[in-house]
Amino acid sequence: MTRQTDSKYYLKALKNILKKGNGSQSAFSDIATKLGINFGVLGYDEKLLFGSFNEGVHSFNLSLDDVVYGRLLASNEDGRLLANIIMVLVEKELEKKKIGNEVLGLYREINMIYSFSEMISEKIDEKSIAEMALREASQIINSTHGLFLIYEPKQNEVVELASFGLNPEKEKNIHKLNVLLKELINRGTSAIVPSDKIIDNPALNHLKTIMYAPLKVKHRTLGMVILGHNDEKEFTAAELKLLTTISLQSAGALETAHLYQKGLQEAKEREEAIRSIHEVSQKFVPNEFIKSLGKDRLTEVSLGDLVEKEVTVVFADIREFTTISENLNPEDNFLFINSFNKRMGPIVRKNGGFIMQYLGDGFMALFPNGSQTA
Repeated sequence: MTRQTDSKYYLKALKNILKKGNGSQSAFSDIATKLGINFGVLGYDEKLLFGSFNEGVHSFNLSLDDVVYGRLLASNEDGRLLANIIMVLVEKELEKKKIGNEVLGLYREINMIYSFSEMISEKIDEKSIAEMALREASQIINSTHGLFLIYEPKQNEVVELASFGLNPEKEKNIHKLNVLLKELINRGTSAIVPSDKIIDNPALNHLKTIMYAPLKVKHRTLGMVILGHNDEKEFTAAELKLLTTISLQSAGALETAHLYQKGLQEAKEREEAIRSIHEVSQKFVPNEFIKSLGKDRLTEVSLGDLVEKEVTVVFADIREFTTISENLNPEDNFLFINSFNKRMGPIVRKNGGFIMQYLGDGFMALFPNGSQTA
């Protein structure tokens, strides 16, 4: 704060002490009577706050940390004691307000962290987690820029998941600082970057202050969250601790998202494998035969499964195939048998049957609906 801002802040505390109804006015009047003095209290703007005064009286500055926020005018030198009492009370008032602000700040932080924990647990993709983490962090920590970075082991590169704040050369800077970013991620610690480090690095010259925290889960560091400000603002240890908490929760959510996506991928691969097996098996085991066992897929059939039902079995082959085949070469033999099967298959299916087994130049067909359809 500037000195003028400090004066206004301290003057407000002085006015609170002199406020009617809190007993301070009567207490000051009693002290003044015992000291045998008349007094008046003025703000730094020379406005009378309490009491009365005459020209030519003794004047005592009311100050804190070399900042004058008012004066006490008294009829004699004993007014110094009353001025000292007022300054002590103002200091206590400011301490009380500071404690109140700290408690309020802690309450806000706890509430934010609790809400953030609930909201982020519902996210199952990396980008949504990163965006929410930066949004929540920027709401409680005064910052103009933010980066949510993650390390990709396959590419051996640090990449951005989310960001805020104007930075036209962001991608270029991330690429330029990749070695440093990987080193910081591997280190797995939180820190406020010294100002001289920022000044010496051209990729950071759009910022005046920076802090970062790792995305750490168990013994692994997944990436880091960076906050910055383009004004001369100093991040505090409390703000760094808060960013670290947000980062840890984000890391846990990322790990859960990774496991969820991995589970989905494994389930998809299993489903694809089962579908492939089913498609291949249909070439060797008729689907109608599997359904006759009360199953939908071959993978559902177990060793020993059976059903008892009455069916009609038809055996068919090509008459005098041996003689015919002796006059054909191997390729023509193959084409001849294939054309026979291609012609007979639809006829069998049209009449409610299915080919159970191919037997060289013939086949065995089953008709579950009785002999009248065979």
